Amino acid sequence: VPVIDSKNPIGVLVVQKKKNYQFNINEINMLQILAVQISSIIQVATVLEKTIQKDIVNKDNKTNPSDHKIQTPAKHDQKKILTLQGLPTSFGYGYGKVILLDERYNFSVITDQKVEDTKLELIRFQDALSKSKEEILNIKKSLQDQISTDILGIFDSHLMMLDDKQLVNKIHDQINKGNNASFSTLQVINEYIDTFSKFNDPYIKEKIVDFEDIGRRIITNLLGISQIDLHNLPEPCVVVAKFLTPSTTANLDTSKVVGIITEHGGTTSHASILARSLEIPAVVGVQDILSKISVEDYLIVDGNTGFVFLNPQKVLIHEYEKKAELEIQNYHNYFLKYTQNPLATKDHIPVNIGANIGMTHDMGTAIKNGAKSVGLFRTEFLYMTKDRLPTVNEQYEIYKKVAEGFPDGEIIFRTLDIGGDKVLSYLPLQHEDNPVLGYKSTRFLLDHPKILFDQLRAILQASVHGDIKILFPMVSSLSELIQLKDFLEIAKGTLTYNQLAFNEEIEVGMMIEVPSVLFQLDDFIPEADFFSIGTNDLIQYLLAVDRDNEKVSNIYNPLHPAILRAINSIATRFIHSQKRLAVCGEMAGTPQTSLALLALGIRDLSSSPSSIPYLHYLIQQLNQEILDEVKANILSFSDVLQVENYLRKILRDIAPKLYAIFGAEEN
Repeated sequence: VPVIDSKNPIGVLVVQKKKNYQFNINEINMLQILAVQISSIIQVATVLEKTIQKDIVNKDNKTNPSDHKIQTPAKHDQKKILTLQGLPTSFGYGYGKVILLDERYNFSVITDQKVEDTKLELIRFQDALSKSKEEILNIKKSLQDQISTDILGIFDSHLMMLDDKQLVNKIHDQINKGNNASFSTLQVINEYIDTFSKFNDPYIKEKIVDFEDIGRRIITNLLGISQIDLHNLPEPCVVVAKFLTPSTTANLDTSKVVGIITEHGGTTSHASILARSLEIPAVVGVQDILSKISVEDYLIVDGNTGFVFLNPQKVLIHEYEKKAELEIQNYHNYFLKYTQNPLATKDHIPVNIGANIGMTHDMGTAIKNGAKSVGLFRTEFLYMTKDRLPTVNEQYEIYKKVAEGFPDGEIIFRTLDIGGDKVLSYLPLQHEDNPVLGYKSTRFLLDHPKILFDQLRAILQASVHGDIKILFPMVSSLSELIQLKDFLEIAKGTLTYNQLAFNEEIEVGMMIEVPSVLFQLDDFIPEADFFSIGTNDLIQYLLAVDRDNEKVSNIYNPLHPAILRAINSIATRFIHSQKRLAVCGEMAGTPQTSLALLALGIRDLSSSPSSIPYLHYLIQQLNQEILDEVKANILSFSDVLQVENYLRKILRDIAPKLYAIFGAEEN
């Protein structure tokens, strides 16, 4: 089996038996997959070998005793050097100093030492509280021209927590008992953390992070300790955490955060999706990394192969700097130019590609990468960055800004999709053993009509500023869709009564992501203007796998034959319907999976902004003959390895430059 790196064959994998034996197709496919994995390891090993050779050359060249001066190494040269590996989830390379976001309180200097002057201690606490508020206000002020108001809402929520009378009074009570201010703050904050920690549901961790954040800020001000600020960072940094909530990821300073590493999480978690949207290299599933690093360490993040290098030598850093520079040049000089061409196959079959975004500051990235429309705007991030429900006007301003940013294309706003890995700290939901299958999305909205009504009003008001459409997620029955449309009509009536303009012909779509819909498509098709397959959820529901559970993440595969046949069945039902059918999940974001979708008849894709140039290039290499051949083959395979191997071969034949980047890294 040939072992191929990004461009050339580099070896052969040979497997032999003592007796004559004919390998079956599954064994051959497994060996081919193994060859791809070996290729990734060899690529990294080659880089490491170059660094060793350069190191030897440098030592050999030091022949003049007068030149044997003591070299001052970088601080991290004297630290432990490790090579770790996880799952690559966002393309690119990054090098920087460690920032630990999963630190728990460990203020060893804090004791329960009593104080005699409680009045003075109360004054100290109030001063620290005021300083904490001032710091947050200064952060907001420094960022107001750099990020959108929806992201600034994160700091508003922290200010509201610091103003919470119940929390402040509890700390006052502890101080009045004679406890020092630092100990009192730590005790009360930990009480809140303990309360939320009783929930086994990992999605409640977002609230814990908020309390840790404000608690750390108050205590460091009490102790006079300078704290790490995630904005205006002094040098490039790599964020390392047990896991990242979407709101934490959204709060990163993208000008200085050059990489993300987590112990947990999957490629389709919303933190991973955000990392790709923000174009931050990311690796997830790096086991026990928190126990192996400190805040004084430096890391290389290889978002292509999943390798992580702890305290790398200078020669290795230089090799990765060259790799990053070369890839950026190739990207800008080659793939981006294809976004300027009409988006169609070689034989002029038109295809549409929109961008998946969730925040207004994603717009610049999307436009830079050639996006002319928004195939999916995830409105939940607007809600998740606040400590309260956004008002109708706040929502309207955001939706209007997005519409004005894409004057020549459509903008599809998905209604609030919370639940699962997306929670709102100010709307605590009852603990569920299986939140992904529970009270979420449309089910939640229909039980909270005011939230739905306000959002629909805001979207309708913004519809006069662009080609805005509404997309309803997680619809599992026809009655749900009809109820949602009824709410939309009520919202229209309210705006008409108040003489507010809106697009009366606004299109309404629904997501196909619940398996029950597949068996009722003929009932649903007449009830919506367009449809979008949400592959992220549809795959996990059809395969009965939690996509963020590392123990079963290997089962989650968009190229599973059952998934391909399900999508083919859906696409076939739409051939004569005159209704649009799109795919907006992460499956639409990689060349191999997108090739499968195009072969199955999908002509409308929505992907992360960074994937758009690659997809433009891919589409312009295709024609109907190739697509028909691919469709016939992938639908005939009974094993996912057969599908992957076949698509990898096709990609290598028709789009070698894409294969050079993705062929050895997708599995």
